[in-house]
Amino acid sequence: MGPLIDDVVMNKGVSQLFITGGNPSLEDMQSWTNTMEESIKRFKSAARSAGISEDKLTIDVMLTPRSKDKYVATKEEYMEYLETLKNMRSNYCIS
Repeated sequence: MGPLIDDVVMNKGVSQLFITGGNPSLEDMQSWTNTMEESIKRFKSAARSAGISEDKLTIDVMLTPRSKDKYVATKEEYMEYLETLKNMRSNYCIS
């Protein structure tokens, strides 16, 4: 997925990333979270290389309630994962 992200950002000027995860099996959840994190890093890096400022980027994630490695049963668990997603967005600054 990395080269595709690079291509559409650097050659097409795409500044929006939409990630949806469907319903992965429990065995795939950690891997899926890692892939999502790497995709966000790659997107922001490609944007930096293309000269797109961070304030022009949009990252949307649509998921079923989960944590990094399981479906969640409580609001607290889900809110914790949402905070993880928020940190993915902000931790990889492009400045």
